[in-house]
Amino acid sequence: MIIKAEGRSTQALYKRASEECPGSGELVDPEKQCTGACVRATAVLEGPYSGSGHALPHAYSGALLLAGGSGITYALSLLDALVHAHAQGHSACRVVNLVWATPDVSSVVPLLPRLRELLA
Repeated sequence: MIIKAEGRSTQALYKRASEECPGSGELVDPEKQCTGACVRATAVLEGPYSGSGHALPHAYSGALLLAGGSGITYALSLLDALVHAHAQGHSACRVVNLVWATPDVSSVVPLLPRLRELLA
């Protein structure tokens, strides 16, 4: 996850990521690649509500798409774009994980054919 240390909460997260790894005695440099073993945090994610802004998902080696309920429409649109860009050789993104939380499992059924297409 890429987060800019700008406001109070993101500065606090940056500070936490800069602290020692529990039990290792090593200082973590948040500017270097994180192994995921040092910093654990609970997060609540919101948005984007009107598009991805200045984010360029195809420029990263991987993407994690999180969707809740009807937010799957945006996530599938982004997934479509990533698959298309990869097929054209215009994307560095090689791995995409899609997580969709929906209160009703029957919501998945109409999307199964589309999801199968994207996996092929």
